[in-house]
Amino acid sequence: MKILMIDPLIGNEYVALLCSGLNKAGAEVTLIVTENREISFPVNFEVKKWSPPKGGSSSRFIKVFKYIRDLSRLFFLIRNNKPDVVHYHFFRRKSEILFYLLLRAFGVKLIYTAHNILPHESKRIDYFLSYLVLKGARRIIVHSQYIKTKISGIFKTDSDKITVIPHGNFDFYISGNSLDKCESRKKLGLNERSNIILFFGFIREYKGLALLLEAFEIAALKDENLELLIAGEPAS
Repeated sequence: MKILMIDPLIGNEYVALLCSGLNKAGAEVTLIVTENREISFPVNFEVKKWSPPKGGSSSRFIKVFKYIRDLSRLFFLIRNNKPDVVHYHFFRRKSEILFYLLLRAFGVKLIYTAHNILPHESKRIDYFLSYLVLKGARRIIVHSQYIKTKISGIFKTDSDKITVIPHGNFDFYISGNSLDKCESRKKLGLNERSNIILFFGFIREYKGLALLLEAFEIAALKDENLELLIAGEPAS
């Protein structure tokens, strides 16, 4: 089976690890990523650094040119290589959904992994766009039965085309010389006897960090050994 995987975002290695697993299972995988993407482990599949990165000092004209160029060569890659499926995970720009629907109109078999029911910080139009994406997909992958039930109910999506595949692990992040609990606490400057609450991930409004801080302030009045550890990158 030939699979074309689209990952236009910079984040964790979920998609790269998925491609690696599919390749080991016998699939021929090609992954499309951004020009500035670096995968943190050796890969056994083809990677094309095509998508223009966000930000940068390039002019708007250059960015639009690169964006059109990227979609054009992606279209010709699909037309010439004829992958069995094209697998999407995220859309960095809403205009990419139009290209996705164009592929659907040309009969391309699309798979969409719904990592979220709706985009974080969603707007009214996102419900309609999500409906189009789910409608256009030949198969939808979710990570839990809860998400399957919600998507099926909210978007009136045929549950038979939604497959639950649990989220893969990130064990490759664990090095061979991992620290034990005592060493870890010492390195982070945490009290050995404290009860630790960990906030881990991007620091964005939808994560509810402000609510956590309020709750922690109340809880800390009842438990002197309570500590809060915030480990994440603020949204730019």
